[in-house]
Amino acid sequence: MYLQWIDYGLMAAGMIVVGSALAAWRRTGWRDPLRGAPHRTNHINGVVAYLCIMVYLFSPLAAQWIAPMLAPESYDGKTLKMWSGIFGMNVTQIAITAFCLIMAASTFRLGIRGFGWGRLSLKLDVIYAVKGLLAIFALCGVTLIVTEWLTTLLQYDPPIHDVYTLLEKQGTTWLVWLLTLAGAMVLAPVGEEMFFRGFLQTGLQKLLLPKWGTMHHRWFAIAASSLVFGVVHLGTPHFIPALIEMGLILGFLYERTGSLRVTILIHAMFNTKSILWRYFALYYGG
Repeated sequence: MYLQWIDYGLMAAGMIVVGSALAAWRRTGWRDPLRGAPHRTNHINGVVAYLCIMVYLFSPLAAQWIAPMLAPESYDGKTLKMWSGIFGMNVTQIAITAFCLIMAASTFRLGIRGFGWGRLSLKLDVIYAVKGLLAIFALCGVTLIVTEWLTTLLQYDPPIHDVYTLLEKQGTTWLVWLLTLAGAMVLAPVGEEMFFRGFLQTGLQKLLLPKWGTMHHRWFAIAASSLVFGVVHLGTPHFIPALIEMGLILGFLYERTGSLRVTILIHAMFNTKSILWRYFALYYGG
């Protein structure tokens, strides 16, 4: 029960952050909040886009023959398939991170810094990340409450995330447990933010004609990449609305600050909090 009250406290703090942001926006006369945001000059082209998408789509296939070698013998077919999927995504996050960094160094005007790594001081990154995380707790928290109400109303039994299932599975070895945890708390936040925000969101801005203006390009890219970010999490369909909303907030912060470290920190803290809450609820009745 105490976890629920902590969640309410985090949501309340997030509402204060959102309210302060809206008040600041009002003082500008409701001017486009992306006006004055840093530009990420780059030379992303069709070839780079194709290669990046292929890395994201086909990296899991390269890991399929390795995953069974690391799995405990006690795993049945369903659990083995689940582990293979998680291990494959871990390999994908490593591959896409490496590719995006190489791509950024060669196609962005300021290299990796222009891509969003080290643009701000670490102190500012942390400040933005904490505020952004609280905003996500508030806004996405409300969305999750509504979603849970709808699933109850429709008598829909939502699936448990594969990560939770595998971490709680009897017979899971320390290696599988560690790789699963590292994937959720470190690899996924880094890889997904570099792909969805750093690459996809940046690349999508080039799809609109120049006459539409910079702001139109940026908002289109934020919306489109957020939609894709939510839809790829089809394994937990009840979370898709909140994940799209989370993607919008992360996308906005990336455009506003020009820093990938901000969105990576938020993503990592969000996933870590989710896993910790699950652990406390299961083993301590929180």
